[in-house]
Amino acid sequence: MKTTMTALAFGLLASGASADDQMVLPAGCTAIATVQKSQCHATTVLDCGDRKEAHTFQDGGYRVIHVYKPDWEMTEFRFAEMGGARMTAVPDTGSNIRLSELLETGSSEEDGVFLLNTGVIRDRKYTLEGRVELTGEDVDIGGATFKKGRIYRTFALKPGAGGLEFEVDLYVSPERDLMFEASWQRSIFGNNLETFDQAPVSIAWPGDAGFMATRPEVGCE
Repeated sequence: MKTTMTALAFGLLASGASADDQMVLPAGCTAIATVQKSQCHATTVLDCGDRKEAHTFQDGGYRVIHVYKPDWEMTEFRFAEMGGARMTAVPDTGSNIRLSELLETGSSEEDGVFLLNTGVIRDRKYTLEGRVELTGEDVDIGGATFKKGRIYRTFALKPGAGGLEFEVDLYVSPERDLMFEASWQRSIFGNNLETFDQAPVSIAWPGDAGFMATRPEVGCE
């Protein structure tokens, strides 16, 4: 099944953000694309040579930063909320999304050890138990075709014991070498379910209005 996000949706974003609404590039990084999302979210994906990063803003303010290896294996994510929580992969303890395997077979397993740090927590160890599955749906966004997927992740204090649980919509474009996360859910031991609407609306490429914007006009009040 294939869905197309129309030029009309992009037109709503075309007036873009002012110079005051542009993200500042980290040293050594180049912006690839800015995904304009619902609920006044914008995610700019960066190529930083030895890593890739995805910086997500809401209404001009930072929400979360994802850090990946060049092949899109996630190594860290940092929240502006939750006491500035940061989850960092311990090297050589496992692997996250295996993009080549995901594209070839339609699914991929995730594992490994992550360390949680906040303003009051230091190096609390969690074991990642997860999988990624493609849905079979192709979506056209900003002139590029993305394969849609779903991520299921549990960060457990003890293997199999449950813990921090996430479900995340994923979009992958092999031709553009681009991947980004979108709407997601979070719960703790299956309770206190929270849902975060970050559905993609369009994409601004280099030179487009809205590129590197932190506050898209659509969905903002």
